[in-house]
Parts: sequence; structure tokens; C-alpha cells
Amino acid sequence: MMEGRMAKVALIGMYDSWVIGLRNLANALVEKGHQVTIIHFKLMVSRREPFYLRNTLQYQTVDSETSRNEFLVNSYNTDVQPWTYSELQSMGDLLVDLQPDIIGLSTRSVYESYLFDIARQMRRVPGAWTIAGGHDASFRPEFYVDHMDFACVGEGEEALIQLADCIETGADPRGIPNLVWRNNGQIQKNPLAKPREDKDYFFSELQDRVVHYVCHNNRIIRADALLRDVPGQLNFYYTMIGRGCTGKCAYCTAGHFQGLYSHQNLSMKLRRMRDIDGVIRELITAKEKGFRQVTFLDSFLVAPKKYLLSFFRSYERSVSLPFFAQLHPDQVLGYPEVLGAALDAGLNRTVVGIQSGSERVNRDIFNRKTTHRKLLAFAETLVGRRSLKVDYHIVTHNPFDGQEDFEQTLKLIRELPKMNCSLFLFRLYAFVNTQLHQLTQAAGAAPLDIRLHDKRAVMCLIRWAAPDAVFNDIYSHFDNMSFEDLRQLYRQIKNNIKSDVDLVLEAQEHMNKQSFAVAMQLYDQALLLNPGSYDAWVGKGWASLATGTADQAESCFQAALKRYPLGTQDVWLQLGELKQRSGLFQESVKYLERARFLTSPVHRSDYGKILVDLANAHSQNGDMIKARDLLSEAIEYLGHEDRNRIVGLRNRLQVYLSDLHPIHRATAFASEAFR
Repeated sequence: MMEGRMAKVALIGMYDSWVIGLRNLANALVEKGHQVTIIHFKLMVSRREPFYLRNTLQYQTVDSETSRNEFLVNSYNTDVQPWTYSELQSMGDLLVDLQPDIIGLSTRSVYESYLFDIARQMRRVPGAWTIAGGHDASFRPEFYVDHMDFACVGEGEEALIQLADCIETGADPRGIPNLVWRNNGQIQKNPLAKPREDKDYFFSELQDRVVHYVCHNNRIIRADALLRDVPGQLNFYYTMIGRGCTGKCAYCTAGHFQGLYSHQNLSMKLRRMRDIDGVIRELITAKEKGFRQVTFLDSFLVAPKKYLLSFFRSYERSVSLPFFAQLHPDQVLGYPEVLGAALDAGLNRTVVGIQSGSERVNRDIFNRKTTHRKLLAFAETLVGRRSLKVDYHIVTHNPFDGQEDFEQTLKLIRELPKMNCSLFLFRLYAFVNTQLHQLTQAAGAAPLDIRLHDKRAVMCLIRWAAPDAVFNDIYSHFDNMSFEDLRQLYRQIKNNIKSDVDLVLEAQEHMNKQSFAVAMQLYDQALLLNPGSYDAWVGKGWASLATGTADQAESCFQAALKRYPLGTQDVWLQLGELKQRSGLFQESVKYLERARFLTSPVHRSDYGKILVDLANAHSQNGDMIKARDLLSEAIEYLGHEDRNRIVGLRNRLQVYLSDLHPIHRATAFASEAFR
């Protein structure tokens, strides 16, 4: 390594499209002038099967949406698409080409069996320092320093900056806080440094300087900073408004990070909130880049009430994109205005984390203290508000679940409000270093009766979908039924009983097949079950347009906006166009401007179309100069054929704006030209 220059750093994340922790590290480094590359070694992948896989390393999930017709299990990442030797070798070749001074690996315990292969590729770069960080390395650094030069415990931004600075100065890195390494076979652990509260690395104006590579499907491609040019990536933008988790759940390590510091007598807040203006700047940038929804990854969006109210108001004013967030029951029930502000800002999906219907299991096994009475009150507060979608999370395949615990879970599922809601079942996996793993090891739990717990999972979905009489009849024969028997019964139930969510999803499938009349019937059925369904009203609006009933379409879109006032770009745009068809051009401007606010110029054709529609509306209102300027702007966003047409239209409009043509003739021109 050469001294006296800025460091070159490569950071590797596995099966993670967003790698939010690595992005923080990269932002911290580029702000100090270092060169950073992030390698996405495999993107997240999933596969559905009608059964549970065995000997898995990842979560497996079942949910009532994907299982709306039959029982299907979602499996993920290495369990369905392990990396190939070719992909591993290609990543090593990329590292050799990059010649970084430092190579970092984000760690999770589920990938520990692959560590040797990854580390071998990292060591192909002569002289590069290798370092492991993240949750798993923080809780068992000893395991990683058998394969790497260093492990980083706790938050790593400042430690990695100092490590990179050592490349520039030639200093010895072994005194850097938070680092662990081996010295002549002995583990050396440096004291931790208290995390800084004055720095926010979630977003940086320099983030585009970070180079991204994606290694997936036996290919390596260079990507933009937000992976917008990677096929198959969603329109969701992921971030957090704070660091730290207030929970201490036994199956997760997030809430136990604070203990790493408290054991060294370092005080650390459970939650450290970001500056609101900084978060809003980040999200405005995401919106400008073309993202259409936001997902807040905070375990709970917990903060002081004043902070949350201020944040949601700023978000509504400046961002106004639909978003997902998990709110805390105590905060919503104690301060209902927080939920109101979140809904005004655009909250359209959230979670109620139940985990078990047994309070004993939640309290004694999962270390979750919220009572079922409070959870039900929380659910009832959320359901039916502004077309908010609510997901319930329940853990299955728990070796500590007895028969009574299981029956309590079934009872709770029955009591949950279900309108516009979905049930998600997470197969329990006791990750290494979690309290649950330690409890499992200490208890010497008997091997899990897999077949029994597979059957119980199906029974949870049957309880969710079936009326009492049907459920009771099936449950009375539960012991004598096989997993396949229950799957077939569930399929029969779903053939006859559909929820509002089922009907909307089925209608969307028929819309894709252009079976508009069938879709209309399904949307009507969904609205009978849930008159407040935004998706059903919008879907019915599109079906109405497709069948030539524009007046009904407008009524449906307006009904949708009453349920979810934020709306979406396509609804506002369509209402603007419908107003123009009715000759209500002044009203049209209001709807089109809202569509423009919600649409990033990155979506070039959509944005250009909105500008042309706005130009038409302004011309019909007599503002020909405004119309001309909008057409001039639209030209930059349109495809070749549309561009030529609009250039001609703009030029003709300019002629009519000359002194030789009175404004009433220009208005008459607009009526003809925009037809």
C-alpha cells in the first residue's frame, strides 16, 4: 500500500439490494475524500412453493395475499438461489481489477457457512486490509478475525474513516476504537468509541461518487447509486429517520446493540433521531430520482411526539409520496394525533407485530410486553382509517409453543379486524447470538415436530379465512389430517370465500388480461365488503374507462381520493384529463398540477404528457404564454414522434401569439390544435 494518498475501499453486501448500512459507510468515506465501491453480491430473490423447504438458513413466510387461492410458502436467497462458483470467481476478479486498499464485508449469521469462500476471494488482492462489520461481526468478532484482518464491533462509520485515513498517513491501524484483531494468535479488542450524535450518514450530496456493481445471475453490471437502472428493482426507496431500536425482542439483535456500549460504561440513547431537514432533503432527492414510494426501515418509527408531528407535516408538504412505516402501539394509542398526521402525510401500509397469540410466549420467550388487549385496541384504531393497509405478523414453528399457546393464537386471529388487512406468518429461525438462540441451546429443546407445525401454519390461514362453523368442523379433525389434507381444504375455502383484498388482487389480474367486465364485478364485490378500499375504487375507475363510461370513472376516482386524499400520480392525471373532456379546464389545472408534483422528471414520458395536458388546459383558459412555455418544457421529455408534433404545435402557437393575431383567435387555435 502506498502512503500519502486517499484510500480505495470496496464494500460487499450479500443478497441485499439496498445495503443501507454499507451506504452509510460509503457516504462517510466519500465525504472524507476516499474512493468507495459497493458490490451487491447477489440481489434478494424469492420463490413460492406449496410446501416448506427443509434445512433452510433464511426465514420462510406465508401470507394471505400470495396464498389467496392456495397455501404457498415464500423462501428466500441462498435457500432458493445459492451463488455459483462463476459468480464468486467473478466477484474476486472484480476485486482484483479494483485493487482496493480496504475490503469490507457486511455480515449476517445466515451466511457464516459461506464465509471461507468469500474471504478467499477478498484475499486475492495483495496487501488489502480485510474487515468484517455488521450485526454478526459485532456480537462474535472472534469468529471473523479467523478469516479477516479485522472485525468492527458496533457502529462502524468512524472506525472505517480512521482505517482509511491510515492508508493516507501510513499510521498503524491497531489503535482504532471498535476494532478487533488477532495478535500472535491472541484476540485483541479495542475499547468502543461512543457513537457520534452530530453526524448523519444516511444521505450525502456526494452519494453519486460511490460506484456500485451488481453481481447476479452470472453477470456483473455497473449500476447507478440507487440501482435505478438494474432490471427488476422496485420503485420503493428505503431509509430510516433514526438509529436504534427501543425493543429487546429475543429473536433479534437490533435492540441489543446498546448493550455493546453499556457493558463498557458508555451511554447511548435507545433512539437517535436524524435532523428532520436532512431526512426531507434525502427524500426529495429520492423523489426526483423517480422513486414513487418510501419504506421506513425503523423497527418502530418511535420518536418524541413533537418530532413525529413536525416530520410528518414536513413530509406532507415537501415529499407527499405513499409510505410504509411501523408505528408503536403505545405512541398511537397515547397520541392519536400522531396517526392522523402520518395518514395526512401519506402512510398507506403498516404492521401490527403480534408474534404469538399466547401472552406467555410473547412475554417469557420473545420478550415482548405488549398485551393482547392493547394490540387489539391498536389494530382497531388502524383498520378502516383512510384505506390504510394493515399487515399482522405471527411467528410459527416455535418449539416453545404448546397446544394451549397455539389455540390462543387461533383465538386472537379470529378477533382481529380484517378489512383491508393481510396475515403474515414467519417461520421461526433462532439466529446465532440472539437471546432466543441462547434460550434454545440452554433449554435443550427437543427436535421440532415439523409436520405438526406445518399443519398449524395452514390452520392459521384457515382461521383467518373461514367462518366459525367451517373452521370448527375442520379443527375437530385436525389431529387426523395431514398437511396436504389441510392444504386442499384451504384451497376449497378460498374458492368460495374471498376477502376484499383477495377480490382486488383477482380483479387486477383480470384487468391485465383485458377482461374488464369481470374485473368490474370483482371490484364491486370488494366494495361491498370494504366501501373504503382505495384500490377497489381506483380499479373500478380504470375498468369504467376501459368500458367507455367516463362519468362513472370520474366518480370512482373522486371516491378513491376521499378515502386516501394523497392519491397517486395516475389518478390525479386521469382526473385532470377527464375534466378537460368535460370542458372544465380551470379545474383540470388543479388536478394536473398535483400529478406534476407527484411525478419525477425521471419518468420522462409521464412527465412530458402531464406538461402537454397542462399546456392544453392553460391555452383553453386563455393563458397562451403559459401554454407555450409548458410545451417548450415538454419537448425535453417526449419521444421522437411526440416531440416533433409538439415542436410544431409550439411553433404554431408562437405565431398566433404575435401582434397580428388577437388572443381570441389564439384561443380558437388551441381548441383545434390540442384536439
